[in-house]
Amino acid sequence: MSQKIPFFELFSTLPLDRETRVALDGAYLTAAEVDRGRRTMHIALTVRADMGERMSQLSAAVTQAYGLEDVSIIQTVSAPQAPAGGKGPSAGGRGNTSGPSNTAPARALAGRSSL
Repeated sequence: MSQKIPFFELFSTLPLDRETRVALDGAYLTAAEVDRGRRTMHIALTVRADMGERMSQLSAAVTQAYGLEDVSIIQTVSAPQAPAGGKGPSAGGRGNTSGPSNTAPARALAGRSSL
């Protein structure tokens, strides 16, 4: 999977609470691997802010919805882009120069079996 797939494009019917759905707004998958024999799924998910404890709820929802044994989700937090016109945290200043975090695991999953 070399493209960015919006999370709710693949998982639109997951039974998630409102707060989790809001937190996943703009989230996208960069990689996914399904092991049918072991009934497991590994997902690389990029989100705008750390999901914290919601990650376990999300994993459980995917596990139950698809009848899997285990779902592991690797989260990458991507800083929001500055709006057009030069306004935002990076305009005229240094802003957040650290970039996305935890990108190595997403690259490790890329190119394997997709959904």
